[in-house]
Amino acid sequence: MEDSAVHGAPMQTVISRMKALRTQRGLTAQGLAEAMTKAGVPWEVGVVTKLETGRRKSVSVAELFGLAAALRVSPLTLLLPELEAEYHVTPSLAAPAARVAQWLQGLRPLPSQDQEDEFYDTLPGYAFPPPTSDEEQRKALERLRGLQKQAQRALDAVMRSEGYITFPEEPTTDEDHHERSDQGD
Repeated sequence: MEDSAVHGAPMQTVISRMKALRTQRGLTAQGLAEAMTKAGVPWEVGVVTKLETGRRKSVSVAELFGLAAALRVSPLTLLLPELEAEYHVTPSLAAPAARVAQWLQGLRPLPSQDQEDEFYDTLPGYAFPPPTSDEEQRKALERLRGLQKQAQRALDAVMRSEGYITFPEEPTTDEDHHERSDQGD
């Protein structure tokens, strides 16, 4: 018998992360619906409540991207649970969430696809070589987190400049300033 919780794992993760982030941001369901509409994905408050109560079971890719923009996170943050968790990509294929994150970014194949020479990255230039040791994996995750911060800053800047959503500028640390000056921002 198929376990519907396993089958719906990616969507259940998106919805639970959406609700947690909405709450962390102090947004009401109405506030999230308004932020989604400003981001170009017209939502009524009922869409948010139906998702959070399980009466609606899915979001489109455009809605996923809109949620990420409205909540100021990357789409991966919505798709993946904590990195230590086991994640069901399909009902019969599970892998550690950290490995799924690497797969989604074209860094490594899923465990069932471990023949590295048969894994073709479709976005050349975006991927790093796959880490081979725990230390390399730690460094790769640090690089990915840095890239995620850069992408989030760029997304925030575009959203502000286009007038979709206005957020207060986040306080910067000396480390952030150093990162930005290294990149020529």
